[in-house]
Amino acid sequence: MKKVVFIGLSNKKDKEPFDKTTNSGKIINEVINHLDCKCFKINLVPYAPLNESGKLRYPTKEEIAESINYLNEQLENIKPDCIVGLGNIVNKELKKIKKYQNILICETHPSYVYVYKKRELNQYIKNLEKKIINQLLERKIQMKVLFATNNPAKVRNYKEKLLEHGIELITLKDLAFNIPVEENGKNAIENAYIKARTYYDELNIPTIGMDNNLFIEDIPDELQPGLFVRRVGGKELNDDEMIEHYTTLVSKFGGKLKARWVYGMVLISNDKIYKYSWNYDDFYLVDKVNKKRNLGYPLDSISIDMKQNKYFVDMTKQDRKESKKEIMDEQVINFIVNSLNHSNLL
Repeated sequence: MKKVVFIGLSNKKDKEPFDKTTNSGKIINEVINHLDCKCFKINLVPYAPLNESGKLRYPTKEEIAESINYLNEQLENIKPDCIVGLGNIVNKELKKIKKYQNILICETHPSYVYVYKKRELNQYIKNLEKKIINQLLERKIQMKVLFATNNPAKVRNYKEKLLEHGIELITLKDLAFNIPVEENGKNAIENAYIKARTYYDELNIPTIGMDNNLFIEDIPDELQPGLFVRRVGGKELNDDEMIEHYTTLVSKFGGKLKARWVYGMVLISNDKIYKYSWNYDDFYLVDKVNKKRNLGYPLDSISIDMKQNKYFVDMTKQDRKESKKEIMDEQVINFIVNSLNHSNLL
């Protein structure tokens, strides 16, 4: 479910942010009631700043500055799809937080509309609802990142989720650009680096390289695919040839073998290099082929998740959430987003 955060300036004494007993709270809660999403109400300053008479006052610049870190922590925990800043002071501060600019809506504070433009209140509510809905529907592309691969399955794994962060993955096919890359690294990370470096140097845009190695238990070392998952006997196998080769291999050693994927990813952005590796070993390779195909990942048709006891190609979104696959995908997305943030591109 999509998440929307409404941010005000500060609390009234003994009240929650946009409390339903206040005029502002009633307005914001009316907007929330018309939204099909999860909504959060927080404040820039998370307490009620009071003057010497005990009455609510505007927070000082120092109080606002001291509250920013806590605000950022809240937003990091919520991971919003849309942020609604209410009031000039709030929006001035939110505009300084670069990473949220593509999901920020800056709006007049509802209390101002209630006091000074009450005749426009209904229109204010309708307009704010419309802005939020449009923001949730619209995926603003903040930047493009090249995924240096010709494998559609690798792109498919991350494309949709990265769009939610304003990142569009483009491929070599999109650019109609392809140059020979000699993958002579000693492991997945080294080969991923070779791909990323080659295309980054040629095109000078943020570039991701990825490689995966396969290791199978209970087979001789000389038969281990390792770095050469598709290259067998000096030949580059297509999807059908891969299925035939690996089912024959697995059948020779019992028909069901525990296996492990080792992945490496390298992102180069602003001349900075970021590396990430992970592995997945909760599955078997079997010699019985599922008829379904995952273009680019043919071994998904002969791989069975140990926890779900299902072929990879049969796993639903819910199955993935209950397996390590979903967790791994989220960690990869976080790596990409955090790396781009660190390189000052998001």
